[in-house]
Amino acid sequence: MSARTRSKRQSNLPAYVQGKLKQEERMLEQTLDHLVRETANTIRTISQEQQVMSSKLKVMENRLVQSQIRSNAILHPNNK
Repeated sequence: MSARTRSKRQSNLPAYVQGKLKQEERMLEQTLDHLVRETANTIRTISQEQQVMSSKLKVMENRLVQSQIRSNAILHPNNK
């Protein structure tokens, strides 16, 4: 609903009802703003956690490769 249509409909309402509607509209806008900020923070947190986990995974992969190299050296000492 456009602001003009909403304004026309509200102008037919008693002043106290118009005031209540404005109050509800402000509360809804504040709630929406809050949810948008929370969502952005959550996305940022998930992104940071993903970077940390990616780094940990790379470290673990490197350890596994080093372990495999050592195991191969022990099992096949003549293949240097």
